[in-house]
Amino acid sequence: YRRLLRIDATNAVACNTLAYLIHKQADSLDEAVELSTIAIRQQPGHVEFQRTMQSIQEHRQALENSTSRSVSRLIKSNAREIEQ
Repeated sequence: YRRLLRIDATNAVACNTLAYLIHKQADSLDEAVELSTIAIRQQPGHVEFQRTMQSIQEHRQALENSTSRSVSRLIKSNAREIEQ
């Protein structure tokens, strides 16, 4: 898909498919969003492209929530150590 996008950077199907693959491999979600956005701009009414973006956004939100919980636990743990 990357090779195809070098030839036609706005190929909506290639952008969407690569965005989906990147997000499923948990690689760069920023790149996945960028590619998904290009696909949606090219074909705004395409339901599958919308689903890909939704899936990427849900994945990103889950990662952010997980990171937030981890940071909170670390802060609480450090606070307990300081109190002792």
